[in-house]
Amino acid sequence: SEGLTINTTEDGFELELFAVTKESGQSTNDITLHNRMSSGSDVIFFSDAVSQTQVKTLLTEDLVFQEIQNEILAETNVDITPFVDALSNEMALLIEDTGKMFPKIELLALLTNAEEFKTELDSIITSIWEEAEKEATSTKDNELNFDDEDYKVTATHEVENGLHNFNFTIESKEKENPYATKLPEAFTEWSFSIGVRDNVFVFTNDKYEEDEAGINNAEIQAMLATDSNSLMYFDMQALKSYLQSMITMVSELDEANTEDFKDLDTIKTNLDTFFEPWGQITSTGNVSTSTIEAVINIDLDLDKLIALIDGSTTFLALETLEKTDNVIDQFADPADDFADVKKEDWFADDVYYLNSVEIVDGYA
Repeated sequence: SEGLTINTTEDGFELELFAVTKESGQSTNDITLHNRMSSGSDVIFFSDAVSQTQVKTLLTEDLVFQEIQNEILAETNVDITPFVDALSNEMALLIEDTGKMFPKIELLALLTNAEEFKTELDSIITSIWEEAEKEATSTKDNELNFDDEDYKVTATHEVENGLHNFNFTIESKEKENPYATKLPEAFTEWSFSIGVRDNVFVFTNDKYEEDEAGINNAEIQAMLATDSNSLMYFDMQALKSYLQSMITMVSELDEANTEDFKDLDTIKTNLDTFFEPWGQITSTGNVSTSTIEAVINIDLDLDKLIALIDGSTTFLALETLEKTDNVIDQFADPADDFADVKKEDWFADDVYYLNSVEIVDGYA
């Protein structure tokens, strides 16, 4: 059984969700992975939850996934079952604005089969690195170099405390043509870490630095203080700030004086307008093997959202539906209005769109 209650609050809406699954069992453990994440205060998205059994069940019972799993095993001799098994435990995800072109992404998963998982993962990484060595222009210790007429790529691989740390540096080669395309600095260096440390799977597109202080964000810390084992935090304003800072970085590239970049300031202003009604979307709750309970809070100024929809051409489709009550019925059964236009006709969508915006109406 399941239930959903929607209430209004001073800041927006509150949704209360309750569901009983087919399984039965004891409550799961408290969440702990957030203590192993390091971050500043500019968090865009964060989640930490136990009991991902439902996700694992959906995957293992899906015929398409089973086919993909078998193909991977047949072509690479890699059994991904240990990776799927990891989904039955606690998982945490962090997306954070660090002032760079791309946000920091950090994924942690608590493993019950850590040794088996680590063995499979190390085997896959070793195989990929060995294949890359065959394609490299030159190799030196844990460094691979790839050269072509435009770029030089240097890849390094180091193993530290169970994690594989990769770094890729891309250099644009000097050209006689002063107008030749050159890779922007923000795209010249890439890093990521992946591996198993202390029974936890780690992936991050930054160097992993475990911080005992955990996540340095007041709102998230307040959520962690509640009696919950399932948390989600999404800050729409932080997302807006990241997008605007990314646009600023793009505008500072050498190519920024071209015609393609002339509307960047307008885009930043439009982002202010689009995100103005939104605040944070948060969820706290408890998950067990038999029940799911959650309270979802949505910070939303409904008046501003309605004004935005009414005043923006971005929402032309919604305005059309507001102005033309019967547009959905027309698409559902076009013959009601135009006897000579059938739903399967190639021009039917165009005719009924023009009708919905009152350009054509019936017969002349």
